[in-house]
Amino acid sequence: MNQPAVQPANPVPKRRPVSVMLICALLVLEGAAVLFYGLSYALQLGDAGALGMGARLFMLVLILAAGVWQLLVAHFFFRGRAWTRAAALFWQVFQIILAF
Repeated sequence: MNQPAVQPANPVPKRRPVSVMLICALLVLEGAAVLFYGLSYALQLGDAGALGMGARLFMLVLILAAGVWQLLVAHFFFRGRAWTRAAALFWQVFQIILAF
């Protein structure tokens, strides 16, 4: 009556490749840096500047959303979702464009 469980032909490896771990670590580091910048930006909201308060709050929301998004991309990249490759690549290109 009791039959042994059928083993899959290609078992899923328990360990992630080193490259996946490295990319996840870099994505988490980038996301944490963006969130840290958002915290720094939030602490300077009361300072005088060229933008009105509405624009400053909008920028703060965008910064925090980008940081949270980056952390979510890192999480789902670690879990093996295919769509995260495009999101991570877009983020890298976006940073290069903003750097110039």
